[in-house]
Amino acid sequence: EKQELAFVSIFKGGELSVDKGATVLVEGSHSAHLYTVLSGWAFRYKLLPDGRRQILNYSMPGDLIGLQGSLMGEMQHS
Repeated sequence: EKQELAFVSIFKGGELSVDKGATVLVEGSHSAHLYTVLSGWAFRYKLLPDGRRQILNYSMPGDLIGLQGSLMGEMQHS
């Protein structure tokens, strides 16, 4: 377990704190960053043509967010 934590910590560049209701990654944007939810929770959503949000799933502590933008180059959701 110590070796795994040491390996993962090599890739950690810092921590990002966001306010409640803030958007971390925006649909259509490009981001090389990958985030791990450390506390609280988040949700992925797509904007519908009428401006409403359709929630795709929820993220809890330990979940990764931003993987799609890192691998595919463009976020398909916010």
